[in-house]
Amino acid sequence: GINVVEIDESAWTKRKYHRGRRVGTQWVFGGIDRDTRECFAVLVGRRDPPTLIPLIHQFILPGTTIYSDRWPAYNLINNEIYGPKRYIRQTVNHSVNFVDPITGVHTQNVENMWMVAKIKKKNQMGQHRSLLDKMQFFFHILFLSLLKMEIRLKHITC
Repeated sequence: GINVVEIDESAWTKRKYHRGRRVGTQWVFGGIDRDTRECFAVLVGRRDPPTLIPLIHQFILPGTTIYSDRWPAYNLINNEIYGPKRYIRQTVNHSVNFVDPITGVHTQNVENMWMVAKIKKKNQMGQHRSLLDKMQFFFHILFLSLLKMEIRLKHITC
């Protein structure tokens, strides 16, 4: 069948001392394979093509179909600047609907991954690490030990 990986970026609010006022936003980029449920998540400082496209190449094998929203950085997934065309990309316009009524394309699996991850983060963050250490620690263990999904550091094997 067709191998589909949904990708998305998610904003995570950082709070000082795990409560109180917000001290900033941490962006996380990730994806999930619809069939195997393998996934990845990476802390990112920016959501631009030079940041996201190399991560797509790192985690998603060529020939994979990628479902995404219409975030402008994704428009360069198959741009010759980043090498030959590697993927088939289909989009959903979230300003109109969550599931494209014609193609059926959606990113609900990756959106659900973020929702579950945020609930787990809220419940699991300890009080003994600095904020950055907590975020890094959390993302290292999140999908393997909390979501019971397999993480691959190099590729999603589709």
